[in-house]
Amino acid sequence: MRITSRRTAEQLLTIALEKAHESNQELERFAFLASHDLQEPLRKIQMFGDRIQCSAEGLNDRHASYLKRMMDSAERMQKLIKGLLSFSRIDRKGESFKSFDGDNALAETLLDLELVIKESNAQVDTTGLGDVFGDRRQLQRVLLNLINNGIKFSAPERAPRVSISSERKANELIVAVKDNGIGFDPEFSEQIFNLFERLHGRSAYAGTGLGLAICKKIVERHHGRIWVETEVGQGSTFYFSLPISAQAI
Repeated sequence: MRITSRRTAEQLLTIALEKAHESNQELERFAFLASHDLQEPLRKIQMFGDRIQCSAEGLNDRHASYLKRMMDSAERMQKLIKGLLSFSRIDRKGESFKSFDGDNALAETLLDLELVIKESNAQVDTTGLGDVFGDRRQLQRVLLNLINNGIKFSAPERAPRVSISSERKANELIVAVKDNGIGFDPEFSEQIFNLFERLHGRSAYAGTGLGLAICKKIVERHHGRIWVETEVGQGSTFYFSLPISAQAI
């Protein structure tokens, strides 16, 4: 009986792996399409739109408004295509895992966000990450997305504050990015990591709805997990775990 159950489990695992492989192949085919066939006509729309705008003296206000909305939509479509292309390349274009100085990587990330932090009058605190194992560039992207979200979804009555901390448990490193922003209903704590998932309208907060999905895919590539604890009006804390070494994978 146990042998039969084991064989069934192995067959199910084989089928799941085959489906995952097929899904990855489809994603790669889309990536090729997105990088060539989809972007070329979009570039032409933007090019001719720019030409019309440069010679738009004869346009009335209504037509000028239509043209601006068309160009804004083209720009948004371009960002979506680039975001999906980036998402599809996480596994294929990732670098090999190795140990690196997490504090140095975090400092570089904060430097990239320097203008955003200054303009929003945000305060960013960190207790240090220590040594981190993984793809440095991809994990910096996770940190950048989470910190940027903590600043972007700030509460109007207080300046943004983001705290980054870490804890080592057994064979994993757990990183926490806590903010004092608007938070959200915990009911959406899993849904928020889906592709294109947005809890707020585009007019309220800019973005493509890809940031957290990209974070999740990167963390999963590192054999880790990502989750959030949140409450409406009380901010959010995003956690992600990473193996501390190759032996922990």
